[in-house]
Amino acid sequence: MKKIFGSLLIIMVLMLSTLLPFNFSHAFAQETSSISISSSSSVAGGAATGETIILATTYSVFDTGLLDSVLKEFKEKTGITVKPIVVGSGESLKMGERGECDIILAHSPALEEKFMEAGFGKDRKTFAKNEFYIVGPAKDPAGIKNSADVFGAFAKLDSAGVFISRGDNSGTHNREIAIWKKAGAVKTPGPAYIVTGLGMAETLKMADEKQAYTLCDSATYTFMAEKMELKNIYADAKNLSNYYSVITVNPEKTRHAKYEPAKKLYDYILSAETLKFIGEFGKEKFNRTLFDLVE
Repeated sequence: MKKIFGSLLIIMVLMLSTLLPFNFSHAFAQETSSISISSSSSVAGGAATGETIILATTYSVFDTGLLDSVLKEFKEKTGITVKPIVVGSGESLKMGERGECDIILAHSPALEEKFMEAGFGKDRKTFAKNEFYIVGPAKDPAGIKNSADVFGAFAKLDSAGVFISRGDNSGTHNREIAIWKKAGAVKTPGPAYIVTGLGMAETLKMADEKQAYTLCDSATYTFMAEKMELKNIYADAKNLSNYYSVITVNPEKTRHAKYEPAKKLYDYILSAETLKFIGEFGKEKFNRTLFDLVE
């Protein structure tokens, strides 16, 4: 008897499902529709684009947490997803040439200018700056503290102490090479000149472990200073300024570039609201800003 009742119940359920498919589907459609509207309500213009662009970015804006904050807010306002690829400035510009990214954050002005002159970049704007430091052991075994300028400091480092180089064609590495050249030194890898091929944070960690000197942007050093024994040994604001630019990749030169969504990010970074945020970033935690705005 129980088996017969169970069979009848199954048959009734099947009959109802065939008679009322529209009702079930309509209810589900209403549910998903309400979810879609709710999720898009926070996006500027009321509609998420669903687009994804690739940003080739320098290490310092990523390592300090600045980029994460900016991109999170950008996605909430536009619906555009930005995938950052963190590399040195030289490699980020090469990615632009190869059509492997849509927008670039770099801090290597000479390479950026060549990139623009070759037609690979469509828009470029320098928006922020900080400076480079020579960081090293507190006792300063190479005796660079009282150098007249950074070139004199590097001349001393050429014959004393251990120097850690990024060696990655980044903006920092290119600045380092230019300073060595002006100081009259030609460097080759060895016990006193170690090449990491790594980003700024990892290079700083290695320098700290070996109690060696390295060239570092002020933002990354300030962000990591409390976790290291390395000290800011030498600063030369006149000769060690460090400028950051945002560049869109020219779609006429590299056909895969997504210019329109990239231009939205470009404009967002340069908006008054975002620039204010960048200019104040780090002040609450470090009692100083990590990036200064460029007028």
